[in-house]
Amino acid sequence: MNVYMVIGNGVTLDLVQELRKEKDIDLKNLFRNGEKVKWPGDDRVGYLSYKRCPALWRLGARPHSTREEYQKIVTDIITCANVYASIEIKKDQG
Repeated sequence: MNVYMVIGNGVTLDLVQELRKEKDIDLKNLFRNGEKVKWPGDDRVGYLSYKRCPALWRLGARPHSTREEYQKIVTDIITCANVYASIEIKKDQG
């Protein structure tokens, strides 16, 4: 039996505040400081780069993206996923 727990943004906000990491982790713009995040495969900085995340880069994600730009990119990704999911559901109902 699998058990899954879904935790909302409130828990994330509380955790970041509890850890006193608000200056390091900008939950309103996760692309900020993306060039400083280490790539898990080789432990080198530069996670948010064309080399590491070409799809995000093509969508306009940059470490210097504003919160508004970040929100638009995330909204576009969610919209795309929702459209794709609705197409798959219609195929299954078919």
